[in-house]
Amino acid sequence: KIRENTLYGTDSVKFISVIIHLLCGAIALIRESMKAFLADTATILGRSYRLLEKDIF
Repeated sequence: KIRENTLYGTDSVKFISVIIHLLCGAIALIRESMKAFLADTATILGRSYRLLEKDIF
């Protein structure tokens, strides 16, 4: 029973660590894509704002 428990324990720990690793990877990818998206939106907004500024003033 002790051996079974240790084997199961290590397997579950590996499984959990793999899940955490995958989650961290996914979060990192999402963050990077969000950063890129936000940067693009900021530049687009900045350009449109400058164009509006030129038109208004």
